[in-house]
Amino acid sequence: MIELDGLRSEKNKIVSALKKRGLKEIDKELSKVIELDDQRKKLKSELDKILEESNIIAKDIGIKIRNGEKDLVDELKKRSGDLKEKSKLVSEDLKRVEINLKDILCNIPNIPD
Repeated sequence: MIELDGLRSEKNKIVSALKKRGLKEIDKELSKVIELDDQRKKLKSELDKILEESNIIAKDIGIKIRNGEKDLVDELKKRSGDLKEKSKLVSEDLKRVEINLKDILCNIPNIPD
């Protein structure tokens, strides 16, 4: 399987090597791989931010309860629920992109020596 870091740094070399194997439209496919990898990185970053914010809110809820600020707890719990729903959706998108990326990479042959 072609490594993504190598593909990004030496795309033209990989394209010309795979064209020698008879793959004429490989340039478009490799561009799609890079696009999917960019999308995967973006989704992963977004998911990490959501989870980080969710953890901060969970700690804040505990602090607010101990301090007797019950009125703010409901608001934080609602926000936490919204973040959990959003993280679920982003996680599903991330899995879909990872599966598509892996499928494409598995169908691209290795470059010849």
